[in-house]
Amino acid sequence: YWFNQLGISDIWNTFDEKGERARVLVLDSGINEFLPVFTGAILKQLNFAEDSKDMFSNDRDCHGTHCAGLIAARSSHHKVGVAPEAKLLIGKISENGYLNDGGAIRKALEEFLKPEYDFDIISISATIIQEDLEMKSLMDEHLKKNRIIVAAIGNDASSKNSKFKRYPGYFDNCIAVGACESNLSISPYTYSPEKVTTFCYGSAVGSFRKHHFPETLSGTSQATAVVSGICALLISYLKKRNIPFDQEFIRQLLMTQVDPLSNFPGGAINPKLLFNHLPK
Repeated sequence: YWFNQLGISDIWNTFDEKGERARVLVLDSGINEFLPVFTGAILKQLNFAEDSKDMFSNDRDCHGTHCAGLIAARSSHHKVGVAPEAKLLIGKISENGYLNDGGAIRKALEEFLKPEYDFDIISISATIIQEDLEMKSLMDEHLKKNRIIVAAIGNDASSKNSKFKRYPGYFDNCIAVGACESNLSISPYTYSPEKVTTFCYGSAVGSFRKHHFPETLSGTSQATAVVSGICALLISYLKKRNIPFDQEFIRQLLMTQVDPLSNFPGGAINPKLLFNHLPK
C-alpha cells in the first residue's frame, strides 16, 4: 500500500528520477548482500558491532537488510526500493538490532568522516536511551560536509506515544522520523511525536530479509528508511540540476510538503507535493 500511496512510481516517471546521484550510509544491523536485489548497490561494508563475525549471519530479524531494501533495492518484480539507482554504504552497528549504548554508532560516524568516503545521507533506524553528546558532535561534523541525517524517533512498546527520549532521533541536528498508518493517523508506537520532523507509513511495510520476496515489518525504522529513500530521490534530482541544498533546506521541504495527520498536528510526507515544489 505504502509505495502506491506515496506515488513513488509517479516520481520515477514524471521526474525521470530513481536516485542515481545519491549515496546513502545505512547504520543498522548489517545487510544480506547475497540477495540479487542488492547487486550493484553496495559500495562499502564495515562492521562496528561488538563480537560480530560478519555482516549478516546472526541478524535474526534482518532489520538492516529490510531497511536497506526500502531505500535502494533493485527489484523488477516487487515495489520495494524507493531509490533503486542509489548506492549504499553499510555500517553494521548491532548484531540483532539492539544497542546498549552509542559506542558502535560513534565508531561508525567517526570512521565515515574520513575523506575517502563520499555520500549524501545517513540513515539511522536504531536508538539508544542515553543522550550521547559525543555522538551529537560527530553528527555535527557530518553536517559540515553537507550531509543529511535521517533518524528514527523510536518505538513505544506501550503504544501510548510516550514522550520518552530516544537518540539520535531526539537530537535537533537530525531529521527525526515518526510513523503513521495508512489512514494518516499517527502510529501509537511513535515516541515523542512532538519532536518528529516528518511522518511516513511504518506499519506492515514490505521489504526483503532472508528471502527473495518481501516480508513485512512495522516501526519508525521502516518509516525512516522510506524517508531516506525519498531524500535520495530528492538529492539526486537537485545534484543533476546543480541546485544547492543543505539539511535545513531538506528539513523545511519535509515539514511543509505534507498531508495533514488526522489525529495529531503534524504532517505525513507527500513526495509528489515535495517534487512539484522544487525549483525546475
